[in-house]
Amino acid sequence: MYNSRLTSGPLVQFLTPRSRPLGFHRMWRFQQDHTIRSTVATNGVVSYVGGEYCPYCAIQRWALLVALSKFGSFTNLDGQVISSSTDVYPGLASWSFVGAKYSSPYFTFDPTELTSSTPSDSGGYQPLEKMSAGQLRAFNKYNPQGALPFVDIGNHYVTLGRVRRRRCLRV
Repeated sequence: MYNSRLTSGPLVQFLTPRSRPLGFHRMWRFQQDHTIRSTVATNGVVSYVGGEYCPYCAIQRWALLVALSKFGSFTNLDGQVISSSTDVYPGLASWSFVGAKYSSPYFTFDPTELTSSTPSDSGGYQPLEKMSAGQLRAFNKYNPQGALPFVDIGNHYVTLGRVRRRRCLRV
């Protein structure tokens, strides 16, 4: 059985220091006191913050879909999106988490798509969703630059911004 603090079970075993994916970092490394573990957001939550226009978010969404599907199931995952045609790696196909629901006996998934892939008249992209209070606290504390995508895995690991190895995006 897996506890709500994500201190054991297959996801934590998958993300051990020997095997964790590139770009994931222990959250305590971002704190000044290295002995304190983060308590910003709720444990047992995988949180994603991104934008539909963002090519790095497109890649992150695919990775999250595959990984989270091992532990639960998605419904209402109907929104296929294409990343910006004017950004680096234009036109990457992915899924939008807007309106999607995730069900798992092990943890919850809290996705937020901040902006669409539709340009706005004032520059940038059309706004979509707002972060939850827990996401906003974690985002502001661990991601002061505001890099997207932002993923917080149970307050144990966080990934910020673009993929570390760009060659994985080459087609």
